[in-house]
Order: sequence, then structure tokens, then C-alpha cells
Amino acid sequence: MVKRFCIGLACSVLLCLTGLAQTPDSTKTKHKAPPLDTTKVAQKPFLKDSTTRSYRFLWEREPRRNMIQWNFLSTFVLTGNFSYERIVSKHIGILVGGYAGKYLVTSRGDTLPYDTDIFATSGYMELKIYPWGRLGRGAYVAPYGSFRFMKLKSPYVTSAPGNTDYTFGYRKAEVYNLAAGGVIGYRFILGNWFLINIYAGAGYNVPRFHLFDDAQVSHFNTRLLFLQNYEVRFGMNLGVAIK
Repeated sequence: MVKRFCIGLACSVLLCLTGLAQTPDSTKTKHKAPPLDTTKVAQKPFLKDSTTRSYRFLWEREPRRNMIQWNFLSTFVLTGNFSYERIVSKHIGILVGGYAGKYLVTSRGDTLPYDTDIFATSGYMELKIYPWGRLGRGAYVAPYGSFRFMKLKSPYVTSAPGNTDYTFGYRKAEVYNLAAGGVIGYRFILGNWFLINIYAGAGYNVPRFHLFDDAQVSHFNTRLLFLQNYEVRFGMNLGVAIK
């Protein structure tokens, strides 16, 4: 009896030790990285890409390379100013434009107030450089060149000594003007098609006057026409961007 009891006890101890020895291996097997962990690792780049795609600005996926603009500030001087820009690379755009209009510049003469009647037309070209390469969006610098033609007409009054009769007439002149300079600006694109472009800059002028009859340059108000050897350019364009 005692012998059987001892044998049974020895077998029980041996089985317990064997179970303890195997427990870590079985535990490790149960807690190995399941397929779920592998799936999570594989899914991380996918989730990141889909999030990036969903929040990426439309312009990056569907860039517009043709811009049609209108300088609405020109309407305050009764002038229509339109331009077209083609984006040729992510850093470069080429713009051509022009304007035409007729307006008055009021000034005070020696005897009576007079107005300088002006008809102006111009063509200009810009090479736009976008340092951050955002395909026509954001900040830019643009050297430009322009040609401007103007017709000026200014009234005058004359009277003979001792005579109360006055003679009214007009002095006339034409102006041919070449200019070159540079502007800096920033363009906003809203909804992937509506653009707002703000710019300002300065340039150097070479005006040439063609005077008729007894007209002189001093007979015309040219202070606001930038017919000196400098000019200031500024504006706000509204427009559309198309493919």
C-alpha cells in the first residue's frame, strides 16, 4: 500500500512539473501576434493615404492652367482692363492683357477750371514667377513691360485786350509711352475656379509727346497719368480659372 502511494505521489509530482514546464510555451503560443495585428500594420499606410486624399486641396488633383481676369478697380476710371494668363509650369506663368477707356482729369487753369479729356489704350505682358511652385496659386513676383497710347484734349479761353468777348478752343496732344517694371502679388483660388489676385508695383516710363498747334505739355494735367519717368501699378483682379 505504501509503495503504491509513493508511486502515485511521484507520478503526480512529475505530471505537475511537466505541466509547469509546458505552460510558458502554450502561453506564448496563445499570445503571439494574431493576424489582427498584422492587418493593423498593413492598414496604417492605407488609412493615411485615404485621409490625405480626402483633405487634399482640389487644385493639386485638378490644376487649372488658364486664368481669365478682370481688374474691377479700372471701372472707377471708366476703363476696361482684362488679362489672360497661361500657367506653363508649376513655377512660371505668362500673362498678356490690355485696357481701353475714356475719362477726365480735372485741374484748375490760369483763368477757369478745365478738364483734360483722355482716351487711353494699352497692352502689357508679365512673366510671373511663383517661388513656391503652387501652379498659379499664392505669392508671385512679375517683371512686366507695357505700351500705352493716349489722346489728350484740354480746353482753353482767350480774349483780346480791352475786349470782353472770349474765344473757346481745345489744345490736343498724343502720347506714346513705353514702360517696364515689376510687381509683387498674391492669388487666392476659391472653390477651385474663382480667383482673387492682389498686386502692387512700380515701373519706369519713357513718354513721347506729339503736340498739335500751340499746345505745350504744361497745358495738360498729366500728374495722374504717370507720364513722368515713373509709374505706380496696383489693382485687384477677379476672374475664373479653367482647364
